[in-house]
Amino acid sequence: MIVLVMKNHLIILLVIVFFCLFGAQQASAHATPISYEPEASSLLEKMPQQVRIYFSERIEQGASGIIVYGPDGSRVDNDDAVIDSRNARFYGLHMRDGGQGTYTVSWQVVSSDDGHFTKGAFSFSVGKETKGAAGNQVQIQHITTVPQAATIGIELVGQAIIVGVLVLFALLWRSFRRRFGKDAAVYETMVQGRFTLLLAAGVVLIVMGAISFIVLKTFDLQQLRPGDFLATLKTFLNTVDGSYALYRAVGAIILGVLFFTTRKFIYQSEKISRSEWFLFGMMLLILFNRARVSHAAASHFYPSFSILVNFLHLIFKELWVGGLVVLSVAVAPLLLRAKNWFHFAFFSTAFSRLASVAFGLTGITGMYIVWLHLKSPQYIFSTQWGSRFIVLSVFGGILFIVRLYHQFLVDKSTLTVCGGSAKPKAKRMVSWAAFTLPLEMLVGVALLFVTSFIIITTPPYASEKYLFDKSAISQGMEIVMSVHPYEQTRFLITAKDAQKQTEIQLT
Repeated sequence: MIVLVMKNHLIILLVIVFFCLFGAQQASAHATPISYEPEASSLLEKMPQQVRIYFSERIEQGASGIIVYGPDGSRVDNDDAVIDSRNARFYGLHMRDGGQGTYTVSWQVVSSDDGHFTKGAFSFSVGKETKGAAGNQVQIQHITTVPQAATIGIELVGQAIIVGVLVLFALLWRSFRRRFGKDAAVYETMVQGRFTLLLAAGVVLIVMGAISFIVLKTFDLQQLRPGDFLATLKTFLNTVDGSYALYRAVGAIILGVLFFTTRKFIYQSEKISRSEWFLFGMMLLILFNRARVSHAAASHFYPSFSILVNFLHLIFKELWVGGLVVLSVAVAPLLLRAKNWFHFAFFSTAFSRLASVAFGLTGITGMYIVWLHLKSPQYIFSTQWGSRFIVLSVFGGILFIVRLYHQFLVDKSTLTVCGGSAKPKAKRMVSWAAFTLPLEMLVGVALLFVTSFIIITTPPYASEKYLFDKSAISQGMEIVMSVHPYEQTRFLITAKDAQKQTEIQLT
């Protein structure tokens, strides 16, 4: 019966998530160009020596590239694209003079902050504009797909399950076993078996999600940089996103091997063993690798601190949802089937206290992340990140309401029944936990998949104000002097001819 109810609820939740999230096949901007040197669509009197693009995120050197085509269609760049050593958001290369006419700059980059792929093109002209070249001057395409989000969601679920198993066994099941002794021994073998299966499932999900993610991203990189799959795979694995995904897969395998070789000792130990501490440490490393490749890393506001907050947020969210999975699958069915209300009340109320702490810390860290990424309330309804944040908030609200139901009504009713009350309403409410707990678990799993879509959707970009930005017009020339907040050591002077629309830039 429980399995049937879980399947029905799962179908409903998947349909809701599909219509809320899958309406668009791609996420919004990633490593997006903020400025071009020379400016897109500009008409210059003299051939510039180099092309530089300033992006919203830091760029991967080995996986990115720029090509410049001259007016006759031949390649005129020196194939020396390099990232600025002083600011990894600047990416450029030198070029030779290809004569008068329109030049086209084609670029493709991989962000070293969130790992997203972006490609595009822009044009500028020297002396004159090539006939027929005007019009489609700037193109930007962001490559992030639904399958990639699905693989991240699979990873998040696997991580949540492992966190739930490790924490609930260490803190709740041991406490339950000490409290009830021989009574708890009745469930010991079955609970241990379920804990083992759940942890194995978590390892498989992490490895499967990470490997699938690597393969999908390699195929996407092949579209940007045509070449052999193995060579492209090697290139991607050398990026931050690729290497950290591989670390998560390897870390999960090591964690699984250690657990299965020491599980008998862990289960028999009356306190947290050294093996468990190592498992906790390995799990934290896996979660940190997930938190590092994120939009927090691209933030200009104390990125290291933002990554730390994102890491803590992920820990508490995974604990909340993973604990629900373990409670709903491994413990509650056994206690409810035996109708041992006192045992169920002890475990359920203990988990409620743990979930309350996890929820509170998830909310506190979540508020910081929303403040960091959303930037302005106006973006909630006008951007894709905002719309997906609304969906995430809806699922979080549902999960919170169902948790309150269990914490204040089911737990209270269970204690009433334990006290000898024969009220049918109290017993009925407790019996409903066999259905409502799996429902709460499924909402939590759906929440993690919604989170995966937030991860692949870059928050709204609010253009930064220049620290210094002044202009003046004299004798038909407009002189603009500016200092960018993230390139404070350089002073940009732009001279524009108001009539000919030509410009010269000096830094």
